[in-house]
Amino acid sequence: MPYEACGALQISTQCLRRIHSSPQTCPDGSLANYWPLGPTEWVNLGPDANASLVNAFALLHDVAMLGDMAAAVNDTVTAASLTAWLAQLRPAFHAAFFDEARGCYGAASQTEQAMALWMGVAPSQAVANTVTGFLVNDITVAQVR
Repeated sequence: MPYEACGALQISTQCLRRIHSSPQTCPDGSLANYWPLGPTEWVNLGPDANASLVNAFALLHDVAMLGDMAAAVNDTVTAASLTAWLAQLRPAFHAAFFDEARGCYGAASQTEQAMALWMGVAPSQAVANTVTGFLVNDITVAQVR
């Protein structure tokens, strides 16, 4: 199988870990200031968007996707490593971006709420329900984002 010959998943995983551990990417070790000039630097996120949140979401998404690919090709070691890393990243994301007082993530955009819900970062179903309620209200009542 070509995958076994080139180790593409291991190489991709090593690159993600190197990017994440870089002082330029994650200067204080938390996701709150994660790579503010990363992949979103060429995307217009809008005036209120939190670039660190969007870039941190991209990291979680990529780790999850690589883990799924590793599992699909039966690379159990890489899959387990990525699953463990994702289990650390989810609560870090929540801690960095959840606004307890408002019951939402980041700058409160619909996209930020959808990304957080999709990645399953809420620490409980109650928090997920709060964020979902915030999002639904913003879509159906506020309609401002």
